[in-house]
Order: sequence, then C-alpha cells, then structure tokens
Amino acid sequence: MPPAKRFAERLVFGLFSLFVGASCSRRETTASSGESLASASTVTPTTIVMPPTPSSSLPKGESVYQVDMNLTDQDGKIVPFDTFRGHPTIVTMFYATCRSACPLLVRDIKSLEEQVDPTMRDRMRILFVSFDPKRDTPAKLMEMVQKHKIDLSRWKMAAAPSDDAARELAAVLGYQFRQLPDGEFSHSARITLLDENGVVVGQADTLGQANTDLLPEIERRKPVQPVH
Repeated sequence: MPPAKRFAERLVFGLFSLFVGASCSRRETTASSGESLASASTVTPTTIVMPPTPSSSLPKGESVYQVDMNLTDQDGKIVPFDTFRGHPTIVTMFYATCRSACPLLVRDIKSLEEQVDPTMRDRMRILFVSFDPKRDTPAKLMEMVQKHKIDLSRWKMAAAPSDDAARELAAVLGYQFRQLPDGEFSHSARITLLDENGVVVGQADTLGQANTDLLPEIERRKPVQPVH
C-alpha cells in the first residue's frame, strides 16, 4: 500500500475513534424535521454511522459473487450470497436491533424504489445482510420484515453464517462495522448497486443520498424499448 494511502486510512480511523468517544459520552437528541437524514441517524449514543468507507478489497470490475458463503434468510432458509444473480441488486449490511441508522437505510431504499421506472423496479432485488448473526435469528429478521412492511417478493433479509464471514463480506463491499462495549454497533451506511453479474456499478455512502447517487445508474440500466 502506498504510504500516502496508508496515512489517509490511519487518519480516518483516528478521527472515527475520537468521534465515537465524544458521541458515546452523551445522549444524542432526536433530530428535528428540518435536519438531514444523516443527522437523524445519531438519535442514540450507541448507533453511530461511521465516516465514508474505504474502497472494496476487490479489484475494480470483479464480481462480489466470488465470495462463497451461504446466508440464513428470514424464513430460516439457507441461500447463497449470489441468490439474486441475474438481477440488478442493491445490497447493504445491517443489524436488526439497530434503532436508528438501519431503519433509515430501509427508508432510503424504499424511497429510491419509488423513483425507479416500474419496469426496472420489477427487475431489481434488494439484499440486506446482517453482521450480527448471533442475535439476528430468522425470527428477529422476520420481525424487521413485518415492522417495515418489506416486500419479500423482491427483498431478502438474511444473516451471515459467522462473524468472520460477515467481516469478509464487509471487506469486499468496502463496509465497516465495529461492536461497542454495550453490544451495539457503529457501522457504515453504504448502499451498493450490483449489476446482474455482481459487479459494483454504484454506491451511496451517506444516508439520504441513495436517490442522488444511485438513481442515475439504475436508470441507465433500464432495458431499451424496441422501436416499432
């Protein structure tokens, strides 16, 4: 790794450590209606959105589906990570007991879907992968499905098979998470758009920015209508 890049990454993590220490020392207040989604994501002292994440550990243009792991979904079924191969797919990581940032991730993606052309929306799939497999049982994942009225015909909530597997997937997606002393997590807010073969074609790193950052790329992937 070039020295400049190594220094930059150390600086980011150093700033994040200071941020966590300051944020966890006081209770955040609920965001007012005029605040941004990013500000609203820190409504509790233990659910903290980490700074923008480093790039994926994969070389550009390679499929994330080379990660060979099985997930356990909200129905208790074992499914491969590439369960949505063949569809443009939005993938992110989360944990089901999160009280602020993760519900906002769901809201962001639902809002994005509302802006997408219906034909393209029917082709799209959404995959949420939990990095808290010990607590995120199928029953807990189903609670989240029901609470947020998630459409399971196109969405899937699933948990990684182990902590190590979750960290492997996080590295591939350029995602970060860190468990705090109280058992909660600080984590990224990265939403990744994959093409039909699992190649990353777009990412949004800030809550509330999915429409701006991903919608243009989704629209570019809309099938061309034949001319009659």
